[in-house]
This record gives sequence, C-alpha cells and structure tokens, in this order.
Amino acid sequence: MSNTQVEVMEYMKTELRKIFPTSGLFIRPRTIIGQTNIHFFYMNAAKPEDCVSGIPENDPAFMAFAIWNDRDGSFYVDAPATHGNVLRNAGIKRFNKIKGSTEMECAVKLVAWMSKHSTAFLALGLRR
Repeated sequence: MSNTQVEVMEYMKTELRKIFPTSGLFIRPRTIIGQTNIHFFYMNAAKPEDCVSGIPENDPAFMAFAIWNDRDGSFYVDAPATHGNVLRNAGIKRFNKIKGSTEMECAVKLVAWMSKHSTAFLALGLRR
C-alpha cells in the first residue's frame, strides 16, 4: 500500500464522517492479484452488531465501493455493490462511473456524490 492510498483513506474517513457522523464507514486496502485497491463500505447502522443477525449486508443502505486502477493508468469507481435495490429505494435513477487521473480525484468525487445523496441514504433507516 502506498502513502498516497493512506492519504486517500484518511481523506475519505474524515470527510465522510462529517456527512455521516453515526453511520458505519469502513475504508480499507485490499490486495487482489498483487494490486492494492481501496475498498469503502457504507451502512446506516453504526456497527455490524446493530444490523439484523449482525450482518452488515442486511442494512437497507449497505453499499460497497472500490477505487480501481484502469489499464491506462487512470482510476475509476464503478457502481456500488449492494444487496437489494439501495439506489432505487433511495430514489437515485442511476450511478455514473466516477473517473479520475488519481485515486484522490476519485475519492473527492465519490465523497461529493455521497454528500449529494446523504439524506436519501439516511432516510432508508435501519432494518430491525
């Protein structure tokens, strides 16, 4: 993991905590076939134990994102992996792939997207 990735993860943690002070935010590196990417998981519950059966994927707003390295050296964030129809339930018609020349550029755009839709995600509440 590079110093840049550490900076990106710290930026995301700090900025997203301002938007979602009580939500579960998990940002961590993950190495797949020798390439380290940044993975970000969001849920309305503060911790997995607050979800049905203690499973984060049971949260109505659970989403998983990753900042991937593209073949041309740029970076992108694809549509979030979800269990259910989180975006549709939040009233979001579509997710456009986020592209950037650096991981930080992608992180800034992802934080802006999350901020734009924050009230819709929080309105999904918790599933008990």
